[in-house]
Amino acid sequence: MNSIVKLFIAATLAVLFIGCGGKEVSVLDPKARGLVSAGLDTADIEVSAKKLVDNFLETYGANADGSEFLEVGDIINDTMQEFDVERLAALITRDLRNAKKYRISRTSAGSGGRVNTRINTHQQRDNEEINQLDVAEKGSQRLAKISLGGKIIEKVTRVNKKEQRDYFLIFNLTDRHTGEELWDAEEKIVKLK
Repeated sequence: MNSIVKLFIAATLAVLFIGCGGKEVSVLDPKARGLVSAGLDTADIEVSAKKLVDNFLETYGANADGSEFLEVGDIINDTMQEFDVERLAALITRDLRNAKKYRISRTSAGSGGRVNTRINTHQQRDNEEINQLDVAEKGSQRLAKISLGGKIIEKVTRVNKKEQRDYFLIFNLTDRHTGEELWDAEEKIVKLK
């Protein structure tokens, strides 16, 4: 694709993003990219997920040796917009798995926005339609002792004649045996429209 066509497409997209909304949207961040949406977009989610995982691995997970199981529990979207919470969970679990500091479990309910019914072994056991040699033996599945969960919240305020949207991605790690919170972190995304 030649550069004139690319420039034309970029200009058209700019007009659509800025023109349709009637107002320009900016991210209150000195490293902000060009055009952005007023809501959470793919880049916001990806950058924030990476920062949260890096924080987790540098602080709590610094001495992890790859033997401990970690489950991704519930991630709650408490904003006015819809986005794929399971994708956010997948970004986090992928980065954690690639760091080789933890073994990731997705066998518990919640599991970052999804319940994987294929792993529901107790319903498969004694089912005549399933070859029982393929079903995990009793006591062979391991549950994680620590659970990572989170919540995304949104706060909308007026600043002068502009609308400010603050998005908070709040995550915490809990010991499933004691209930003790072991780690927490927050990423904030601010947009002004």
